[in-house]
Amino acid sequence: MSGSRSGLPPYGPLQSGSEAQPCMAGRALPSPTQCILTQGVLPLPAHWVSAPRADLTADPAGDPSAHSAAESAGCLATTSTATSTIHSCLLQLREDVPFDIGQFKAAGMAIPETIARSVPKRQAEFFHGRWAARCVLHQAQDTTGGPDWNLPIGKSREPLWPAGMVGSLTHCEGFAAAAVARVSALRALGIDIERVATGDNLEALRTTTLDAAERRLLESHDNTLPVPVLITLAFSAKESLFKAAFPSVQRYFDFDAARVVELAPSERRLVLQLTERLSPDLQPGSRITAHYALLQPAVVFTHVSW
Repeated sequence: MSGSRSGLPPYGPLQSGSEAQPCMAGRALPSPTQCILTQGVLPLPAHWVSAPRADLTADPAGDPSAHSAAESAGCLATTSTATSTIHSCLLQLREDVPFDIGQFKAAGMAIPETIARSVPKRQAEFFHGRWAARCVLHQAQDTTGGPDWNLPIGKSREPLWPAGMVGSLTHCEGFAAAAVARVSALRALGIDIERVATGDNLEALRTTTLDAAERRLLESHDNTLPVPVLITLAFSAKESLFKAAFPSVQRYFDFDAARVVELAPSERRLVLQLTERLSPDLQPGSRITAHYALLQPAVVFTHVSW
């Protein structure tokens, strides 16, 4: 979408009581670090959730040095899980460790010229977003014939996923995540993580991403969630829609291309209705459900797929 398409931090907590294990990326892929794999399930729709693959749950002997290696490299933890349809990975990163651009070379990861010239914060976002993508492609390699470690960048700076796959990335301060699925299972997939907006940022979201009817609908549910959370959820859902739709739409579209027309807090979902034709499959009046979760009191996650 056009307008303010910024990522606003971060992803939520790892599942409590989970057992820490070295990241499968650190064991099976060329990498600059070993992350910590924490068993868990991301907040995807319940009917998609299944047990993680066996090779992701095997205990790799629990080497304590993995923790220190992860800390020294700036990677605090990874949550990685596969559902029956979607492979997903969450990286949680230490914010007190400066990013070293040398991690690209150590990981065998290409660094675009624009990223090489950017500030360390942007370099870290790009690296860890691609690292999360590497994790999910590794999970899916038995069905894709082998992952492409260096996701190409499209003309609109979108990630280009391997043939036969749909995917989505999201990254923000301290966190990065990726999700992929086979096109035989899903035609489109979008994920987004946002920190609940406050102050001027909240007012900007309220006035630039929502119309008066949407604001009234969200504010009518203020007995279920605080209004800033509801506004941020609506913004995030539209971001997830944009990511899911872009591969077929191939253009930017405004926030008013979709309106929030239904909110069901007890089911953790909201419904977007398209107001314009985006593609032959995405016509005015089409309704798209966005599932959401509060990962922390001030962090939201949204997911759209069809």
